[in-house]
Amino acid sequence: MNDEQRLALIHRVIIPDVDYPKEHAVLVTDKRLLFIRQEKVRKTLALRGEMRWGSEIASPVVAKSLSDYEDQTIESLSSAAGNFTIATSSISELILLKGKHKYHVHQIELKYRTDSNRKKSVVLYMVPLGTYVKPMRATQSREAVLRDYAVASFKILEGVLPADAKRSELPVAGTNEETPSTTRKAERTMDEVSQRASKRPTSAPIWHFEEMLQVPFVRAKSEFLAIREGEFSPKTAPLVLSGLKIFDKVKRVVIQGGPTVFRIGFFYDHYNMTVTASIDEQCRVTFDAPWWYRGEYALAPTDGGGTRLVLDVYNKASKLSAWALPLVGLETEKRKQFAAMGRLVKAWKNESRPESR
Repeated sequence: MNDEQRLALIHRVIIPDVDYPKEHAVLVTDKRLLFIRQEKVRKTLALRGEMRWGSEIASPVVAKSLSDYEDQTIESLSSAAGNFTIATSSISELILLKGKHKYHVHQIELKYRTDSNRKKSVVLYMVPLGTYVKPMRATQSREAVLRDYAVASFKILEGVLPADAKRSELPVAGTNEETPSTTRKAERTMDEVSQRASKRPTSAPIWHFEEMLQVPFVRAKSEFLAIREGEFSPKTAPLVLSGLKIFDKVKRVVIQGGPTVFRIGFFYDHYNMTVTASIDEQCRVTFDAPWWYRGEYALAPTDGGGTRLVLDVYNKASKLSAWALPLVGLETEKRKQFAAMGRLVKAWKNESRPESR
């Protein structure tokens, strides 16, 4: 018996409809494309908007994966209300269409034949969920994220086409390599991050924390500055991150960039956050979070052979947004930061902790 193999899942496409746009995940097997209807959580106007300019990044909906459907049979999924299938052997043409709108939402058109040999087609608007887009925006433009999602989905579908099916991929600037203007933009962005980090605040810090560590300065410095690219769990993330108040309840950390300027994505259950980090020659690590938070950690040797750890927190909110700071609850935020500093100090005192993370 030749079992049907589940190959991949495209977590979201939007299909136009008379009533309102329908959201589906596409389960790709070696025999069919199974379109699984997703629950409607947005208004029709919002969905039509996403078909034009892309995902709503603020959306908390989590993208589905293959594991979410592993307990359900192909047959039960195929027969569920709102779902439909297209046999891969019936597909005659696959077309990738570049979006005409400002944010370059791409479309994939599938042409196929029904069981009664009628020609049909379906257009898929390739709009990933905001929880998929947001962490990637740390290093890529919105247009690049949407483009790459569409191209990757096209490649998945192309892999199950019959040998005689036509494939049409419209040339999209930057599909295989970044254009000079995009490359310059990325370099300029990282330069701007570095320049912002090198500018010391002119105002006094709103909070000042100081701890004495019974750790040799050389060791403390090597561990504190050990930030590198990669994906980490809370237990394996660079030591310095545990001193951030936003580190609490984080599920996953992704670090990009280096060696002195980084973009760090913090992933939680229902949302993500991106901060920038920089390291200077004075053993100072600066974290810039969205809106108002700027934290500067500094290390210095003590006469007793230990290390002084200092954290200064600055309010970098603009005049236009500073009015909303009381709504944040700065006293609560201060307590969170104090607890995070305690977590960092405890990590250093933990003798079972590896010498280098």
